[in-house]
Amino acid sequence: MKTLILYTTTYGYTQEIVDEMKKRIPDATTINLQKTTDVNLDAYDSVILGGAIYVGKVHKNLIDFAKTHENELLKKELRLFLCCAFEANFNEEIKTNFPAGLVDHASSIENFGGKLQVEKMNFAHKMMVKMISKTPEGSKPILTHPERIETFLR
Repeated sequence: MKTLILYTTTYGYTQEIVDEMKKRIPDATTINLQKTTDVNLDAYDSVILGGAIYVGKVHKNLIDFAKTHENELLKKELRLFLCCAFEANFNEEIKTNFPAGLVDHASSIENFGGKLQVEKMNFAHKMMVKMISKTPEGSKPILTHPERIETFLR
């Protein structure tokens, strides 16, 4: 079975997760949708699609790709993931960022947590992190969950 991993990453944590997936599926093809959205799905049986959440949204290229290629993706084995720092928001984030048909069709949906890499952030994201850190949800520790990859890929 040929696998395609499509993703977007802002500060690198999603790239770390994709690299770990690639170790477990060495013949998988990985494509960062921020670099190209010209992707032919015909050669693949399985597609993994995901990225990071910032202020409730995934990268525009990821959501546009999911919407544009929804009918093709519904014919594939599909897994969806997010790198979502706030676990309590995960189910809502999946529903609001991916078409309902893809969410229903996906054989596996997972949250790999998040990682705040403040030193890499632009000014606006740094200000958002500062504001969020003052909320009850924002004061909780942000956890990464790469250990969930094994179960996600089964």
